[in-house]
Amino acid sequence: MGADYTYQQLQTKSLLTNGYEYRVQTTHIANIRWNISRIFLVQSAFQAGDKNNSSELFASNTYDIVSRQAEPKISYQAGTSFRATLSYMYSYKKNTEVAVDSIAQQSFSNKVQVEIRYSTVTSGSITAHISYTGINFNASENSPLAYDMLEGLHNGQNIVWGVSVQKTLALFCN
Repeated sequence: MGADYTYQQLQTKSLLTNGYEYRVQTTHIANIRWNISRIFLVQSAFQAGDKNNSSELFASNTYDIVSRQAEPKISYQAGTSFRATLSYMYSYKKNTEVAVDSIAQQSFSNKVQVEIRYSTVTSGSITAHISYTGINFNASENSPLAYDMLEGLHNGQNIVWGVSVQKTLALFCN
């Protein structure tokens, strides 16, 4: 059993042709791990964050996103070469930098993911994952704020998958 806590603050200031753009991102992350048995691992990650972006020229690039996220995972690993993981993530984001006459943009998302990894010391590894994400966003998707809050996905149902292959080349170097 183990736990850890991470505090992270990132700040940038960029000089663009149209003026300065400022970004500040603060994140608090708590992780908990517990080996139920030799083959099952349960993990939970909790995250609270604040992402502030301000632009001197573009008002649409000025926002302050407050976010909360929880992600429990369960992993099955019978040996050293195969691992399967099932995870669920709930995320809530809200823009607190809102004009007087408009509504606060917010998103709720639910993500379910399955990941399978097979690896050997001599040849490399292959990883495959598929995830379903349902997002409920109450504003237009056509803005820098929406892209940030939706993490590049669309409002509604999203399916994302990927396969990666990693090959060990050290065997060929003598």
